[in-house]
Amino acid sequence: MAGYLGQQASLASSAEEKVDGKAMRTVVVGAVFGLIAIWFGLFVGLQVNVVLGQLLVLPAAVVATLSGVPIMKMPLALWIIAIALQCLTWALIFHLLGRLAKMATGRNAD
Repeated sequence: MAGYLGQQASLASSAEEKVDGKAMRTVVVGAVFGLIAIWFGLFVGLQVNVVLGQLLVLPAAVVATLSGVPIMKMPLALWIIAIALQCLTWALIFHLLGRLAKMATGRNAD
């Protein structure tokens, strides 16, 4: 009986690690997208669609607005803050979308 319970506990912990690994991968993909989105958003905003460009650059635009400095004239310290905020924002968005997708497909959200 003790062996069976130990086996069940190890299966449960491996399932939790798998879920945590998948959630962590989603967060990492979101953060990497945040690194790319700021540059892609500047290009898209100028060339394709202003609204989409503004959405992609929104966290950096918030930093620029709060500091009173235009995006392209921000000093290095503000760029680092803007990129960090961009990565955090997009990681959170990707994580929430992943959770919503899990809930929509009927799989366990936790």
